[in-house]
Amino acid sequence: MAEECAEVIIRVNHPRLGHFFHYRIPEGMEKPVPGTRVTVPFGARVAEGWIIGYSAPEPGITLRDIIDFDRGEPDFTEEILKLANWMAGYYLHPVGQILDSISPPRKPKKPLPIFSSPSAAPQLRLPKFILTAEQQRALEEIKEAIGKREYSRFLLYGVTGSGKTEVYLRATEAALNADHQVLYLLPEIALTPQMNHIFQERFGEKVGVWHHRIAGREKYRVWEGIRSGKLRVLIGPRSAVFAPFRQLGLIIIDEEHDPAYKQQNKPYHHARQIALWRAQYNRAVIVLGSATPSLESYASAAWGRTKILSMKKRPAGRCLPVINLVDLRQEGGEPSYLSEYLVEQIKLRLERKEQVILFLNRRGYAPMIYCPVCGEVIKCNNCSISLIYHKQTRDLRCHYCNVIKRVPASCPSCGSTKKLSFLGVGIQRV
Repeated sequence: MAEECAEVIIRVNHPRLGHFFHYRIPEGMEKPVPGTRVTVPFGARVAEGWIIGYSAPEPGITLRDIIDFDRGEPDFTEEILKLANWMAGYYLHPVGQILDSISPPRKPKKPLPIFSSPSAAPQLRLPKFILTAEQQRALEEIKEAIGKREYSRFLLYGVTGSGKTEVYLRATEAALNADHQVLYLLPEIALTPQMNHIFQERFGEKVGVWHHRIAGREKYRVWEGIRSGKLRVLIGPRSAVFAPFRQLGLIIIDEEHDPAYKQQNKPYHHARQIALWRAQYNRAVIVLGSATPSLESYASAAWGRTKILSMKKRPAGRCLPVINLVDLRQEGGEPSYLSEYLVEQIKLRLERKEQVILFLNRRGYAPMIYCPVCGEVIKCNNCSISLIYHKQTRDLRCHYCNVIKRVPASCPSCGSTKKLSFLGVGIQRV
């Protein structure tokens, strides 16, 4: 029978090193568990890597010995190793680079005190108001799924201000009472202080925050708190989805439609997909919350894979805003970018000493500049999209690659010296 050797992923950033290499365990060295960081000879140098498993190598392969290994806790749990392998196949990326990007923080020389062990039940400051019927129905569905300890996915489809956060808090309470850990994902780091304050008011020191801007000592403290199970609730952006939970029972993704959950740098991934995988692996409940669900989540609900929990009303005393849709084609008089009704309402608010916000998702003065003779649109050479005219700086700009050009004196296509025309409206034009 062939000798069983360690499968080691080398920590070298190279696309051709996505596979593992076999290394022998030297005589007298204890057998490291998978997920352990090791030091191995690699070519003419010494490199770091991780053991991901054990198997017998093919005959004829020259084997080398492991030099040393980290005798502390393994860097990765069995779950995270399986997750990395799944990501490598799903996103077609070398598993070594995935492990490197999600590796735990180094232990500082003077680590902060680790969190104290949690009590059997959370000490809560219960809210004074009563849930609406929609909130109560949604909460009961989630609590029932938590109690069954089965993989369940919900789409909490609630209008803005319908009280989704209160449902999240009470679902977290149910998960903590069932001795589960909770992951609460947010799209942006800027949102974490506010949510951390809200959760800590309810659950005290059982709540931690994770993101890349945290100082090294605090980052290691939070990581160890989650791994040891002493920290029960973790709040953070997409990077928090890789935390080494021991008893994960509930995942909440707030504003699940937000594109910020998609990693734009290598290794590319989507935190929502990672969270769904982890929920299924841990037989946990996952709640996707949004007032404007993503197409993927809504389609999943339409196919019956996800259960929709609708919340169409706000709590008593909090009415939905009145929305008026104005068709400018029906407006009389001189053409304008602002309707007569909107101008009247702005004047009325100003007379009342109130403030007005106008939202327009167009930067600059005009989103398009073209030749009135040949119809040629001035475009970016890099992106092949129309350049935006900025009146304040009197130049053309691409909002994708940040290229800046002067306004040409003549048409680049036909050579006409007739003044170029502006089409559309930006915030500077309003």
